[in-house]
Amino acid sequence: MNIVITGASGFVGFNLSQYLAQKGHRITLLDRDDYCQRLVHISPLHEMPFICCDLAADRIHLPPGTDYIIHLAAMPHVDYSYHQPGEVFRNNTLSTQAILQYATEHHIPVLLASSVEVYGGDWGRVYHESDPYAPVSPYSASKVACEM
Repeated sequence: MNIVITGASGFVGFNLSQYLAQKGHRITLLDRDDYCQRLVHISPLHEMPFICCDLAADRIHLPPGTDYIIHLAAMPHVDYSYHQPGEVFRNNTLSTQAILQYATEHHIPVLLASSVEVYGGDWGRVYHESDPYAPVSPYSASKVACEM
């Protein structure tokens, strides 16, 4: 399968990309930057196609034949979201909206990653999709908006 992973330079995106590539999938990495240089120096991921794209601002162009999009891209830092709530909310919701619009126009299924934070983030508890939302930060509120 041809899979595009947004937020590919983040911790989850980086590790998921490695795992899926080892399973034989063709992976295209998409991120706004590679500030940790995970994609360039640390692993075989530097051999995978990389699209540098700000989903909240740039026009999206994915490879022809993309079978699935795994959308992980977000500004994930809860503490940062308290200091820059507008930037975090804008980035996360516009990025998701852009991916969903592109996927709809090109008939590509999307797997949207969220966060335990949408349920309040009580670590150690198992949450279910039927549990009520309880966002406690601008970051978690942006993730609830993306899910909705």
